[in-house]
Amino acid sequence: MFYGWDQNFEILVTQIVADILSKYNPTKEHIWIAEMGGEVVGSIFLVQSTEEVAKTAPVICRALPSRAWAGKPPGAGMYSFCQQLRYHKITLWTNQVLKPARHIYQKNGFRLVSQEERFEFGQSQVEETWELDLKN
Repeated sequence: MFYGWDQNFEILVTQIVADILSKYNPTKEHIWIAEMGGEVVGSIFLVQSTEEVAKTAPVICRALPSRAWAGKPPGAGMYSFCQQLRYHKITLWTNQVLKPARHIYQKNGFRLVSQEERFEFGQSQVEETWELDLKN
């Protein structure tokens, strides 16, 4: 299982995706599917949190070599979409153990705003909330 997490992670992702799709508003929300060589390697679900804040839920990405991101950075289309809709901020939830993802967030201007220790997915976790300010 992913990072040694139990089936509760898959259950959570399934519930989140089902909830997003049941309330999907294409004028304020979007889903990006990343492909490489005809194979799905990741996805970003962007949903409206408030009139000025969007959030990602969930970001799923297979580990890929750094050369895979040699063009546009991951999420480039998402940033443009958010600016067109006048979102001022993007928030995302992740876990501290996901170091490659955290590096991508930081490299793309997100900043860590909170951490919370929890027991989830069969083990102790440090959950994190990150934000990207789009007003600049």
